[in-house]
Amino acid sequence: MKIYDINKYAEKAVNDQNNTPLDDFDGLTPNQMEQILYNPFENNTVIKFTKKAIPGIVAESPLFLIAWDLLSTLSEKNGVKLSSKGCMPFKLVKSIYDKGYLQDELIDDGEIEFRSEYDWLLLFVVRHLLIITELAEIKNNTLLLTKHGADLLEHKADYTIYMELLKAFCLGFGWASTDYYASEEIGQVGFMFMLYLLKKYGGTPRNPAFYEEKYFRAFPMLYVEDDDDEDEDEDDDDKMEYSDHEEDLEEEEELDIDYVPDPEEERMDCLEVRFFERFCLWFGLADVELNLNLPGGEPGFEMFENIGTVKRSNLFERIIV
Repeated sequence: MKIYDINKYAEKAVNDQNNTPLDDFDGLTPNQMEQILYNPFENNTVIKFTKKAIPGIVAESPLFLIAWDLLSTLSEKNGVKLSSKGCMPFKLVKSIYDKGYLQDELIDDGEIEFRSEYDWLLLFVVRHLLIITELAEIKNNTLLLTKHGADLLEHKADYTIYMELLKAFCLGFGWASTDYYASEEIGQVGFMFMLYLLKKYGGTPRNPAFYEEKYFRAFPMLYVEDDDDEDEDEDDDDKMEYSDHEEDLEEEEELDIDYVPDPEEERMDCLEVRFFERFCLWFGLADVELNLNLPGGEPGFEMFENIGTVKRSNLFERIIV
């Protein structure tokens, strides 16, 4: 064979391999997996968000509703003055929480004393996303609506705002920054693969373990590190632990040292919390049955273990194609 023929044969073999559906990827090819990993919001992926949606449909997302409420407040009040410690007035925070967009069981059960915006994780995330998307900004210690945010608000561009928040959450915000799991990647890496699985199998309620098995089969290299594996010099300041922003809050509660989670169990819990309990629930993409039975004593990883079934939501059906 001539060198040209050899190169063509090799190229065909590689292309055939990259376009062969794999069981480990639940029927996706390596090329398709590469697309959803590295270009998750491109139009040529196997799963994508629609460019237009029915007005008002994203009101099924608690995170969007909180963001819209806060943006509307900034518009009406020409901004919100922050405290010397950078916090929004608690009266405003409490008024938004009391509207019941999504209750926080840790707050309602008294496990967290609700005294600041940093005690409400969802609002903490919303505020960061508004800054990342440049829908809002901070100037002279005042949280202000940007021109970009004002324009979208004026035109009632709810779906555009929703998608900007979602993309910022997936690509510009560290999911690991709001929990104690020693993995930076689980859940956020391959989030679009999980949405692909939810689209394929989520028509009926299923236990999260069904999706976890498929996720870790596709990404076996992801695991929760043991304490001994962690870099002793790791800068803890990189973790945006929301309770640290208030100097006068009680010292951050330590994890239950008597609880030693099984590594396999822990990585599954990590995926459940980050993908289903937070991403999907906050953005209204799944109906998540939560059974959050807190054990006595200090909070620990085990508080997240009892998540029930998940099913793709009405919003998912309307905006993911």
